[in-house]
Order: sequence, then C-alpha cells, then structure tokens
Amino acid sequence: MKLKWIALSILFSTFFISQAQAEDMAGLQVNFETGVDALVAADARQAINDAFKGNSAWSYKDVDDTRARLNPVVRDCFTVDCLKKAGQQAQAKAGIRVSFSGEAQIYDWTVETFDLRDGSQLAIRKGACELCGRSEVSRTFRSTMDSVLSASKLKSSGSTSKPPANTPVTTKPDTTPTTTPSTGTPTDTGVRIVKIDISTEPPDAVITFRDAEVGRGRATVEVGPGDHLFTFTAEGHRTVKEMVVVEGDATNTALRVHLPKKEGAPEAVEVSSRGPVDRLEESRVVYGVIGTVFGLGLIGTGMYLGAIDGEPNCDGGTFSDCAEIYDTSTAAFLTTFTGTALLTAGGVLLAWEALAGSSSNEKSVQVAPSVSPDGAGIGIFGRF
Repeated sequence: MKLKWIALSILFSTFFISQAQAEDMAGLQVNFETGVDALVAADARQAINDAFKGNSAWSYKDVDDTRARLNPVVRDCFTVDCLKKAGQQAQAKAGIRVSFSGEAQIYDWTVETFDLRDGSQLAIRKGACELCGRSEVSRTFRSTMDSVLSASKLKSSGSTSKPPANTPVTTKPDTTPTTTPSTGTPTDTGVRIVKIDISTEPPDAVITFRDAEVGRGRATVEVGPGDHLFTFTAEGHRTVKEMVVVEGDATNTALRVHLPKKEGAPEAVEVSSRGPVDRLEESRVVYGVIGTVFGLGLIGTGMYLGAIDGEPNCDGGTFSDCAEIYDTSTAAFLTTFTGTALLTAGGVLLAWEALAGSSSNEKSVQVAPSVSPDGAGIGIFGRF
C-alpha cells in the first residue's frame, strides 16, 4: 500500500513539473481564406490544439481568447513593437500565427512563431497539400505544426536580443515536409546536407536545378544551407519557380509543385458555308413538287376568279334580273400572285442543282412571276 502511494506521488509530481515547465504560446492569428472548405478549416483548428497537447514544451492560449485581450491596433500588426505589446497584453512569452489558403483540394499554409519578449521570430514553416483528401490535409498540417513547435526555442534572458523599435519582422520562404520530418545528415565538415523530395503535377514536368535537368515529375536533390532555386516547366502549363531556403538546422523535406495550365486559344467552330436551300438536300425535291402543285392550283383558281369578275351572280337572265355581280378582282390578283410565287419557288427547288453555281457565260433559265393590270402569269427568261 505504501509503495502504491509513493508511485502515485511520483506520477503526480512528474505531471505538475512538466506542466510547470511548459511555456505559454498565445494564438495571435489563425486566418483561413474564403476558398478554404469549412470542414478543412475545422480540422486544421483541431490539429493546432492536438499539436500543443502533444508537445510538452508549449501550452496553447486559444486564439479567440488572446485576440479578445489585444488592443485592436495590435491585433493584426506584426512589427516588433506590436509583438512586444501583444506579449504584454496576452501575458505570454511566445505567439503563433497561422495563415491557411487554397481551394478545390489544393491547400497551402504558413505557420510562424514569435518571441513576444523582443519581437523576434522563433521559427517558420510552410506547407502544401495538392489534390489531397480532407484527412491527408489534416495529417500534413499537423506535421507542420509539430515541426514548428519543435523548432521554437525561447532564448535565455541573458541572450535576448533587442532589435530596434518599429522594425518589421521579416519572414523567409520555406518548405514544409508533407510527411513526418527527419533530420538532415551532417557531413565530415560539419555542414548539414538536406534531402528535398520533389514531385510535380503534371507528372511529366521538367525539374531544373542550377541550369541542369534533375528529373521529370519526381526528383530527390541533396543541398546544403542557403537559397536554392528550382524551375518547373511542362508543355501546356505555365513555368513555375520555387525558392527553397535551407537553414543550418533544417530537416529533410518534401516539395510538391502544381503547374497551372495555360489559357488555351478558343476552339475553332466549324461554320457551314452552305445556304438554307443547300441544307435542304434531298428534301428540296419534295418541297419543289409541293410548291409546284399548289402554285398551279392557285394560279388556276386566280384565273377563274379573274374570268368571272363583273359577271352576274345568278344563272341566266339579264343585268336587270341579276342586280348583284361578282367582285373578285382582288381575290383573283392575290390568289394568282401567291400561286405564281409558289410555282416559282417549286420550280427553283426542282432545278436547284442545275441553276446553282451557273455563271453569266453559261446557259441559264430564270422563272419569275409577271403581274400586269390585265392579269398575272409566269415569265420565263433565259440565255440560250
């Protein structure tokens, strides 16, 4: 029984000692751009909390609680003076800022930590996940969080630097591993060599480093500390250049690059040069016969109406016996004109192949309606 109490005492003592050693890190800003899916954003917030729970060196002060304590002028300001004031108002020695952007399964983020005692930057990590599912985005972002928290070390009070007031905090671009980071390999000279595992979309993109092709789609490059420029090219895509900054304590990392497609020229639209009559094709004969038959019928009707115009409307007898006479001149004209038009159209359709494309030097025939005060008919004009 006595041993049991001793074990429990040691356990609780260890717990409280570890909690006492953890430093507060205030959430200064966690920003998600408009295109970020709401579920992805919720997973990222949970990943932030989980990363702090899994790190014994840091204790997280929630971003909403922290920002409620900050003066509005300081809230979104990241100069040295603003960071120092934020530390005083939030009562924390360190702060963290997260920027998350992207959409449609292509996301990238930047995580920065600051020493709020002097406004200096502790660590920065950038990450990306392209064509990733929700769980992979969360897992990759959590890896970035673990990496930046592990790299964030407060300076001792005696070595704390005092940068000039109002000096903005500068950030260097960096890449974040998409898997759990591993340490680089030191050489015999003490220079740490870092492996960069590169992959591209599309998978056949040419990867160029120091004016030399190092791979297509995938490549692993070993580099030392410094700035390293990679160029990515692919047919039908825009050229992308990525600067990778390797610091002295950098770890092996992965770089994924997505090349956007070029805006292509609009597709050619085939426009038919054939007229409406040509597009009738075999139906021309049918319509031609119908037009001819109805045209002849209407012309015959018009001729009959013209013939009885002014005649008495009763059988036999004289004008005195039949006072009413036929007044059909207008109907005769309209009927004859319509019939002539239909007959002409029908004839043209029937003879279209013979008439189409004929030149002035060739024999040709033209059929057209002919209307006069005395009647109407069909005029045939031709070159023979």
